[in-house]
Amino acid sequence: MVNHTKHPEQEKLGESARKIRFSDSLFFRQLKFAIGAAFVIGLVLSLIQIATDIRRERAEINGTVHEVVAALKGPAAQAAYALNTELAERVLEGLLEYKPIYRAEIINDFNERLALVERPKTEDRYGLLTELLIGETVDYEIKLYVENTGKYIGKINVSIDGALVAQGFVERLALVFLSGVVRNVLLSLAFAVIFYLMLSRPLLQGIANLYQQPRDLARFEAPKQHQKNEIGLLFDAFNELLSDRDEANKALKESNEMFRSLTAAIPDSIFLIDQNGMLHGQFGSGHLGPQQTEQAGQPLRLSDWLDDSNIQMLLAFIRKAIDKNSAQFLEFSLEQNGQRNWFDGCGVPLAGKVDGTTVVLFVARDITERKESEKKVWQAKEEAEYANNVKTQFLANMSHELRTPLNAIIGFADIMRMEQFGKLGHEKYYEYSKDISQSGQHLLSVITEILDVSKIEAGRLELSDDVVDMAELIEKCFKLVEDRAVFSGVRLMSDLSGQLPLLKADELRLKQIMINLLSNSVKFTPSGGRVTVEAGIDDDGAITVKVSDTGIGIPREKLDTVLEPFGQVDDIMTRNKEGTGLGLFLAKAFSELHGACFHLDSAIEKGTVVTIAFPVSRSIRRDRFVPLKN
Repeated sequence: MVNHTKHPEQEKLGESARKIRFSDSLFFRQLKFAIGAAFVIGLVLSLIQIATDIRRERAEINGTVHEVVAALKGPAAQAAYALNTELAERVLEGLLEYKPIYRAEIINDFNERLALVERPKTEDRYGLLTELLIGETVDYEIKLYVENTGKYIGKINVSIDGALVAQGFVERLALVFLSGVVRNVLLSLAFAVIFYLMLSRPLLQGIANLYQQPRDLARFEAPKQHQKNEIGLLFDAFNELLSDRDEANKALKESNEMFRSLTAAIPDSIFLIDQNGMLHGQFGSGHLGPQQTEQAGQPLRLSDWLDDSNIQMLLAFIRKAIDKNSAQFLEFSLEQNGQRNWFDGCGVPLAGKVDGTTVVLFVARDITERKESEKKVWQAKEEAEYANNVKTQFLANMSHELRTPLNAIIGFADIMRMEQFGKLGHEKYYEYSKDISQSGQHLLSVITEILDVSKIEAGRLELSDDVVDMAELIEKCFKLVEDRAVFSGVRLMSDLSGQLPLLKADELRLKQIMINLLSNSVKFTPSGGRVTVEAGIDDDGAITVKVSDTGIGIPREKLDTVLEPFGQVDDIMTRNKEGTGLGLFLAKAFSELHGACFHLDSAIEKGTVVTIAFPVSRSIRRDRFVPLKN
């Protein structure tokens, strides 16, 4: 059964909606705006009306004065013609019956005053309005003529009291203005009420209905009379948004659950940390960090599980990542349960903010085992290097110690073989001395090769460069292995390009290269086979030497083995061939010392090919070679 009770947060929001202040409501804002607009509009219209009324009032006053004067113009002309003062005064008293007139006089044709009538002016209380309307006083001059003759006999001067005119005008204007304002305010109130009934009230009803529904089923429901108008469409749109929100929340919840499931399988420790050392999240199955993620509902701090020195170190790292706004990396160690563990950390500042602060995603991986392995590897490397140095030193010392007695053995055997001090007697002695010399020579060459290997590994072998004619050197090497080739039934062949450049190289080491390669080829080539040496130049003028044979070949998987010191192919066809397994290694090492490229290619029953490509910088054109003078 689904629980549809309302969430406390939902109750709180609903209560807030019901307690909305009147001054914040749309109704009050609309009412305030309507009244303000009505007042402004009324004021503008009133100002326009005032300007119109001022023009009209001026015209009315001007017309009235002339009408009043015209009515008394005849008697005034008689009084001026007859110079009748009494009649003139009665005429002027008649003019003062028109209240705006406060002063009047009749002047004869001799510019003498016949009569003057006046009364006190009204106190001016409207100032500017009086000036705009008519002025403080307005004087009229009306000339008098004899009827039918047109003879000028005098004039009437009339003065209008502007303050009195303004007073009556303002009283009428105030009544009109107040009635207009009241009318506009009443209309504004009417429009505000209509606005409330048509918009605010349906919205409030829909919101109140929303908060009365269970949170998981909450939907906007428009009043029936508004379901098909704009309010209904608005509520339908809100409901669509709510549906989308529900789907998004559902997807987010599933995503969070999947994220937690995935991070639970990660052996790393993952944290969300801000620059103040506050933890906003902890993921992963790593053992770095606190066991719980909250204490009394509050997020943890670094100080809850780290000491001061480590806190400062991590905070400096977090702040650096925030300042640079880029991924930062850190390798650090912590004391945990009496054991020091090493971690590889990466901090990436997140784009969004959590609780208003920037958060760094910090991932720490335990690399203690790797550190231990690296330590063991380093120790093993040091031990191996020490053992190798001891071996090299031993070989160097032993080679030197062995060569001294071997030279004596070979020398004495040669003396006995050549019978320099007389006959040996029995023929066997001659054979024995010959065998002793040959064995000594072989042992001496082995010791020499071992000594070369030790020098190469120690990095103490240096070249003594000279100018070498490669064609001549190859011919000399042929002569040194010719006897062995004839004995084995192997043909030696050469294919040398004409006019090869000279080569800047160590002649002794080049001989060792060629003799080792030729000796190997002769040794592992069956009778009737051949060994070929080719030498040529490429387009750049670099010298390339190729030694090939039709021997038994080397398995491709063993090519790297035979290029190592003492590397031999353990095969039934090669097991009975004497040798140290240093020939190819030394040939390759001496070639690389010259900067040459050494390439070995071979296949079973197809023979072996060794190619040595010297750098072009070691080639010397013959026409540019100048021999050294003795």
